[in-house]
Amino acid sequence: GAGERESDMRFIHTADLHLDAPMTGQRYRGKVRRSALSVLAGMIQYAQMQKIKFIVIAGDLFDSPTPEGTAAGAAFEMMRQAPIQFLIAAGNHDPLTETGYCGLKIPDNVYVFGKTPEIFAVPGGAFIGASFYGGGVCYQELPPCTGSRVGVFHGDIGADIAKEWIEQSGLDYLALGHIHKGYQKKIGHTHCAMPGSPAAHGFDECGNRFFLDVRVEKGTVECVSVPCEGSLFFEETVALSEEDSASEVLGKLMLAGQRHSEQDVVRLRVTGH
Repeated sequence: GAGERESDMRFIHTADLHLDAPMTGQRYRGKVRRSALSVLAGMIQYAQMQKIKFIVIAGDLFDSPTPEGTAAGAAFEMMRQAPIQFLIAAGNHDPLTETGYCGLKIPDNVYVFGKTPEIFAVPGGAFIGASFYGGGVCYQELPPCTGSRVGVFHGDIGADIAKEWIEQSGLDYLALGHIHKGYQKKIGHTHCAMPGSPAAHGFDECGNRFFLDVRVEKGTVECVSVPCEGSLFFEETVALSEEDSASEVLGKLMLAGQRHSEQDVVRLRVTGH
């Protein structure tokens, strides 16, 4: 079928899962951590259903260079069991060290990019990436390769990655991570994408979260945002008036909460008298 053409590259692009992130709100910690793992499981399930062979994680899979054992173990066990090739660029939270990636035993189907840009060749082209190491990412001249070229790096355009470098890179698609609010922009020939964090960790990340389903074929990029299934954070404003009876006040509050699913965390902001 069209989904399995050898001339194209199709992959999931995500970043910033922060699987072992500490939570300021103790009440939500367990829920949010379970949600982040269920988001990863959902991506893997989506990839299998769509016959997508690659999942790209552009940094900060974990929140620290020494992630909590249960989070790391659960994540890698999920990956190990999946018939998918995972490609990881370490981020500023989980940087590459002299002992490797977070001192972890990496499953055979997980490839972690090194300190300088490396090629991971696939049918139709190559992924080219480098991990965060020693306080930054090396964006030196990219090695040559044939076919479609997908860059995998952790950093923000302008602050970490120069637009001039992107224009000269020859990349068809630049898979980024770091900024938890997603964006997409075209710079020169390159389609640049920041998927945002797929798993919300607090009220500074309100609303729906996404990962990207990407197809690159002969220089053309198709990129679809796929909603993540997990706990989401929302804020609702409820306007009260002094004419409201006690039951009307309660009704308004209930209605605001009922707009969301049971697994979501909703903060109600009440205005009026």
